[in-house]
Amino acid sequence: MGPTMPDERGLFIGMPILIVATAIIGILFIQWVVGFVTSFERAHLQIFHSSYIDCSSKTLYLHVRNPGDVPIAIQVIEIIGFERIDSFTRFGRGGSYTPIIINPKIDRVISIPLSKDYISGTIYQIRIYTSTGEVYTAIINAE
Repeated sequence: MGPTMPDERGLFIGMPILIVATAIIGILFIQWVVGFVTSFERAHLQIFHSSYIDCSSKTLYLHVRNPGDVPIAIQVIEIIGFERIDSFTRFGRGGSYTPIIINPKIDRVISIPLSKDYISGTIYQIRIYTSTGEVYTAIINAE
């Protein structure tokens, strides 16, 4: 006698079990992939329209919010075509070289001293660079 073949009844019972097990493994795999991908999700910074440059005091007032669950570290603020302020120059207002940290779920107005003269009534474009490599752009008024 040769090798025995399963009868139809064994195949009828085994196939649904195999399909259900494969589906469960597939669902678990998809959940793992989604969890893995969202673990790399970066925080987003909101820049409010109330941000402005005070021409008389040469100060940038930057109103920002971190709606995420992870702190955001601002490394550089650039007023495009005019000046670039980073954590190694004036963020610490002295000898410290620390970035500006925006904690989760917090609104914050940051005042940053500027070195250039700005014209009241003019609109300027700024870029904010974070430690994660994100770049945010906004339009602000000089007053």
